[in-house]
Amino acid sequence: MTKVPDFLTNEYLEKALRKYEKCDNLKVLEFKCKPAVAAGNNYASLLLRASVKLSKNNNEEVEKSIIIKTVVPDPEIAKSIEDFGIYKREILMYDQILPKYHALLESMGDDEKLYSPAIAVDPENSTLIFEDLKKRGFSLASRLKGVDETHLNLVTRKIAKFHACSMVLHERDESSFNQFRDPPFVANAEAISYFDGMSEALLEQMRTWQGYEYYVKKFEKLKKWLPSEVMNVYSESKIPISVLTHGDLWVNNMMFKYDEKMKPLELLLIDFQIGYFGTPVTDVLYFTLTSTIDDIKFTKFPEILQKYHGILVSCLKQLDFKGKLPTLFELYNQFVEKSFFELYTVVSVLPIIINKEEENADVSYLMTDTPEAQKFKKEMFANERLIATVKHFLPLWDKVGLLDPLH
Repeated sequence: MTKVPDFLTNEYLEKALRKYEKCDNLKVLEFKCKPAVAAGNNYASLLLRASVKLSKNNNEEVEKSIIIKTVVPDPEIAKSIEDFGIYKREILMYDQILPKYHALLESMGDDEKLYSPAIAVDPENSTLIFEDLKKRGFSLASRLKGVDETHLNLVTRKIAKFHACSMVLHERDESSFNQFRDPPFVANAEAISYFDGMSEALLEQMRTWQGYEYYVKKFEKLKKWLPSEVMNVYSESKIPISVLTHGDLWVNNMMFKYDEKMKPLELLLIDFQIGYFGTPVTDVLYFTLTSTIDDIKFTKFPEILQKYHGILVSCLKQLDFKGKLPTLFELYNQFVEKSFFELYTVVSVLPIIINKEEENADVSYLMTDTPEAQKFKKEMFANERLIATVKHFLPLWDKVGLLDPLH
């Protein structure tokens, strides 16, 4: 049986479920936990699926499946992650921000759900408890294959509404996002170690590609600037369009409901640990690069941004937004201004997301330089889809100067 945190007891779950189920007589008789996702699908939290045997009003026993999200068990890794404030951000999102989004959508007669509310929010233990969406017919799409245009259209609509709600909430109360002003990470020793390890693993792979020596030399000079340039991506834009971003909008941070022909009908966003008040285009670009099929990833971003803009503006009008409506040209200029985000995402995030090596996936390998960590990263960067993506973008980045020394 999976080891669970000490605080996670029958009494703990009983208190949470009594409040959620509105049943003072609810009793948790026992529960069993197992990992909610396979290794390699989540690095920043411990995700458990708990089968809970309970009784309500002294009636017969029933079983309920719940998802428990809490701090990773390794104390050193947990501290490194906590330094980024991601646990606090997500607690605040579920406790205060997301319910206000749904209230805004309901005010304009829109009953579409952006997310599934938590059963319990526990700041003291940095823990959240959720309904098991699989029991409601939701499932994950393939992170290894990427999603098609039908999935993408759903995501575009959801994130546009998500952003519109944040703009309206900020307009009505500028203090709403004070705790989301800092970037989702800092250029500390752990972050620098992470970027160094990922950059060197990519370079090791690139050195085996015949005819790519030109790009290897450029990237060798560029790699030391990765942490500072990523920080610049999260700095305030010169174009005054800001939203509360999701911050980690990739295919495993949403769940889809399908019809009998496997056409996606609905999706709910999950995992709000890395949101920050900043540039909306980063969410759209991040999902496109990490989670779509290659044909979309390589050629369709301007069309995606145009569709996103149309939904964003429409929603803002319906929500009676009083400020200046963003133009598509302004959004595209934000993309140009923050275009280093494209390089960062492909080099430092995409390898993790499409990594096939689930069995040996360990978050510590991303932060360390042990022989095991080096082997893990070498295998991760040998991924054929990743290689094809990097080879596609290298000449494009070079043409716009992204591979040149930036200082």
